Amino acid sequence: MNKDLILKKIDNVKQEEDLLLIDYKGGRKQVVLIHPFIDSIDSIEKLKDHDDCSLILYNTNANLKVLINDWEKFISFKRQFNIQFINPFSQLEKRWAIFPYTHNMVTEKAGLEFGLKALFNNVEPITKEKLEKVLK
Repeated sequence: MNKDLILKKIDNVKQEEDLLLIDYKGGRKQVVLIHPFIDSIDSIEKLKDHDDCSLILYNTNANLKVLINDWEKFISFKRQFNIQFINPFSQLEKRWAIFPYTHNMVTEKAGLEFGLKALFNNVEPITKEKLEKVLK
């Protein structure tokens, strides 16, 4: 959203429970859920009905494991659903993103886990313990 200080594309942002609802000039509407750690896809099911939505979480091994284990459920979300794995303290890249629906169309099932791990390794993994130390 800091980029919008220059671009000025965002018309309105409001929060409803744990969702951010973003209205853009021109009519685009996006829903964002910041959910740092997920144990299962059940905790983010509320995004499934939205056309343009994002899930933002930390780049942890546990979060990657949920993505791999629940891949079939993630690809059932709408086309514009994307997941952003972040680590603001990484010495490498700070984030990586994936659109499961689209990724599933262009990748072979046999190489899925390998490919996701390659993307994951572009950003240093973080743990809850490391985060607690850094944020103190």
